[in-house]
Amino acid sequence: MEEPDPELESLPSSSSVDAAGTTITGDVGPSPSSSSPSTSQVQDENHTTYENQQNDHQRQRQESSTSTVSYRVHVSTSDRSTELRIREDVWSCLIVLVTFWLFASMTLILGFYGPLNLQLGPNCSRLIQTNSFFVQSIKAVELDEVKPGPMLYGFYEPPPLDVKINWTEKHNTFAPANFHKEWTYFLNNGSSIDVTYHVKSPSSPPLLLIIAQGRESQVDWIEDPPYPNTTLSWNIIQGSGKIHQDISQSSNYYIAVGNLNTEEVEVELDFTINSIIYNTTKAYYKCSLGNHLCSLKLSLLGTDAAVLTSPGYKEDTSDVNWHIKLSYGARWLTYFVGSGMMTVLILLALESCNVFQNTGQNRRGSQEGDVPSERTPLLLPKDDDASSWGSSYDSASYEEVDPEDLKAVCPLEGKPVNEGENSNYNNNPRRLCVICFNATRNCFFLPCGHCAACFTCGTSFLVDDFATQTKTVAGHNLEPTPWHLFPPKTFDEETRQARTYKILHCSYLTCGYRTNNEVSESLHSRYSEASGGKCPELFRWIHRDLEPWSKTRITVTHLNEAREFAALRVVIVGGRLYVDLYYACVQSRAMFTIWSLLQLLRRYPGMVPDVDMMFDCMDKPSINRTEHRSMPLPLFRYCTTEEHFDIPFPDWSFWGWPETNLNPWDEEFSDIKHGSQKTSWTKKWPRAYWKGNPDVASPIRTELLNCNHSRKWGAQIMRQDWAEEAKGGYEKSKLSNQCDYRYKIYAEGYAWSVSMKYILSCGSLSLIISPQYEDFFSRGLIPGKNYWPISSADLCPSIKYAVDWGNAHPAEAKAIGKGGQDFMESLSMDRVYDYMFHLINEYSKLLDFKPARPSSALEVCTDSLLCLADMKQRQFLEKSITSASPNPPCSLQRADGKFLNDWIQKRKKIRKDMEEMKLENLEFKK
Repeated sequence: MEEPDPELESLPSSSSVDAAGTTITGDVGPSPSSSSPSTSQVQDENHTTYENQQNDHQRQRQESSTSTVSYRVHVSTSDRSTELRIREDVWSCLIVLVTFWLFASMTLILGFYGPLNLQLGPNCSRLIQTNSFFVQSIKAVELDEVKPGPMLYGFYEPPPLDVKINWTEKHNTFAPANFHKEWTYFLNNGSSIDVTYHVKSPSSPPLLLIIAQGRESQVDWIEDPPYPNTTLSWNIIQGSGKIHQDISQSSNYYIAVGNLNTEEVEVELDFTINSIIYNTTKAYYKCSLGNHLCSLKLSLLGTDAAVLTSPGYKEDTSDVNWHIKLSYGARWLTYFVGSGMMTVLILLALESCNVFQNTGQNRRGSQEGDVPSERTPLLLPKDDDASSWGSSYDSASYEEVDPEDLKAVCPLEGKPVNEGENSNYNNNPRRLCVICFNATRNCFFLPCGHCAACFTCGTSFLVDDFATQTKTVAGHNLEPTPWHLFPPKTFDEETRQARTYKILHCSYLTCGYRTNNEVSESLHSRYSEASGGKCPELFRWIHRDLEPWSKTRITVTHLNEAREFAALRVVIVGGRLYVDLYYACVQSRAMFTIWSLLQLLRRYPGMVPDVDMMFDCMDKPSINRTEHRSMPLPLFRYCTTEEHFDIPFPDWSFWGWPETNLNPWDEEFSDIKHGSQKTSWTKKWPRAYWKGNPDVASPIRTELLNCNHSRKWGAQIMRQDWAEEAKGGYEKSKLSNQCDYRYKIYAEGYAWSVSMKYILSCGSLSLIISPQYEDFFSRGLIPGKNYWPISSADLCPSIKYAVDWGNAHPAEAKAIGKGGQDFMESLSMDRVYDYMFHLINEYSKLLDFKPARPSSALEVCTDSLLCLADMKQRQFLEKSITSASPNPPCSLQRADGKFLNDWIQKRKKIRKDMEEMKLENLEFKK
């Protein structure tokens, strides 16, 4: 089935629909070319027509009169029902009011001002403020065993927070394996905590020491101890050291030591706490909780406040915590009076509405001729509908047109309407719109010239038809790729009309006649004077990727065959970009891939050559070298292998990944590098870390689960629940917070994974497990310099060996991790755009035809793509928008097959030497 022709430059209704036609009604004189009947016959026919018209007018007046009387009777007999309905409305409102007020009262009494169980640490000074309009008293009682010390003070106004106090606590504790121990303190704003630690056994594994604000934060840490973003302070402790924390908000604070190892560790802790407490010298109420229940009465219009305190720390006391139950006495008078006032207000409002309604009815009843018929339809007939006035139908008064000039605009079967048929022309069923059967046919369909519908239906039909056939980069009207199925995209958030308008507006009307090929002479002169420098060595792979077509060149036949494996086709002609969409891509990959090409046109305007490319946006290469040896097919995707012809292209995430909250590359790398510098190398966890989804039909990831033993294999393997992460907006998956391990593992999933560049960016020693797939930059990595290769044959022992080697050689391990981070830092967006430019430029040289816009392709520009993007996608796209570069692209080295072959052999030799070194060491340990 052919695609709609995208050459339209305006809405389909203006270019494909022509409205015309004059409906012939009343008496029409004979035309000179027709045979004339006798005068008596004409008079008889005219007389009969006149009588029929008079009878019709009389029947219409009778129906109108009948309907008017019926309407007035209805109004006059509805007073009682109206009064009854008002009574029912009053009772309904009262019931709703009482229910709402009861619910609100219970929410305040049992929820907002419900009882609380508080845990007080030493030197606690906690301010308690309530709304005395709803609370009559504050009550406090000590739970469990009664220990003297806690006090409840009452004040007429909040006391000053100006008393400074400090104390020191010494704790010599044993941290059990896979357990934690905690201490609780309530501290006010302006306080501070200093923790000095000393792990008794120098050879013992490190511990975790955290300071958490609030119970919720402490519970989150218990559920996920290695994740540092849940606490106020998260530290790996080993040996001796000191931690300082300032307090900026009054709250409960928890100091905890966690042991995630398999053996008990002894640690000595010294807490020095500088606290600020409330001044209680001017309290008018004072009560000790050790004796009895304390109840502080509050005045109705006062600003009463209470302070709950506890005594200081004593070394000879094993338990320095107190458990207090705090409750509030409700001021019932407020709730009763409030209920009465709300009831009166509702009744007054209903009465006012009733008076206003009656006044409006009396005014309408006093106006003659304004009483509508009870049978009057809510919508006018389509012939009278203003929506049909856009055609030439009824555009001129019949009185101004000569009857001799009237002809049938859309005659049935292509025959003119005879004079005797004029009176019944509008009533002929075959003259009515074939869609609604209500209005007359007055809409031509171009180019066929048929007239079958009214203007309203014809316009709606064509607009909807265009919208349902137009495929967009957002995924409208596209099915998932058959070679990698995923749930089809839905657009339920938009109505059909809104989606139709959006598709037509963004696809046909947004780009206009602007071109990216208009370059100022000053820009070209700057390029001629400046130099982009020499391209990185990995750019040499461009020549190797395109080598299969160096002799045969790329023909139209090549592209037609490659279409069977492509999701979309991109054509650039004269600096303008056209896209022919075949299948939908998962999430927003297609949108961001096309956006990357648009930004390339903006960055180097007028320099990108005309080109015709086939793209696939899934993770697995498909053009096998053995199967397609006789005719290699040029297909771009995000990765390739040594066994495939697929041409690697920078993946979409360099411009952002809104579905996972990953920012454009330069911004994301900066955040990751900053996060990696928060913890020094010696304080990073001395183990290998991987977190992801193992349920993707990946043998490597399945085997990796067996390595989850920190003592046996030195690895911590965690399963990622992406569904839960998506619900939380991926806040717990920020890459900048995942650089606290000395070693990070990269494991391919179902195919290629986008995560390699983020793992390398951490500065940890990257353990890359025998990668099968390569993207455009990973071929520039050197083992032993940028990463540590891990064999998939003996996975767990290889990880264990790498961890042991790194812990025994921390300087060397840190240098390799830094080498991987430096490599990714050199791969800035400037270099990414340069790689794209040279890849497309070299590819265009191989085309043996002149690229032209396909008839089924639509133009896409920056504005049209932003128009189709949703709010979140637009935010990410706008972050990565670029402008014309002040410098030309880097200079691409010439093709050198020997250089790349030597490079490949060098990498293989390094991996082989590292594998032999591992085997020798393992043999020596045995």
